[in-house]
Amino acid sequence: MNNYSICLSKIVILHFQSSLQDGPVCEEGNGKDSYRKIYRCSMCPYSSLNRVNKDHHMLVHTGEKPHKCPYCPASFAQKGNMNTHIRRHTGEKPYACPQCSYRATHKASLNNHMINHHKDYN
Repeated sequence: MNNYSICLSKIVILHFQSSLQDGPVCEEGNGKDSYRKIYRCSMCPYSSLNRVNKDHHMLVHTGEKPHKCPYCPASFAQKGNMNTHIRRHTGEKPYACPQCSYRATHKASLNNHMINHHKDYN
């Protein structure tokens, strides 16, 4: 049995132990078995190798929105969503078209512009 087979058998055992608890996960690493902690949501199938990502995910379940817009009553679970929202108030357009003077507040808007107005864009 090679290291990969041993690693796979440990993964199977670990996944049967408790699918909703934080615990070790077997990974391949430099020919040796190595373990990393996996963080699982206790309310849904979500899991992450990063505790902060799991903590941010938990806001989906709690409904908590700790990031408040300084310009209006809007609040957000994710800071990045608040920062994008603030552009509505400030008029900031950080995404510039490389082929004309068009600027956008969202990257998706710039991508749509490129597809619709610059046919040579892939």
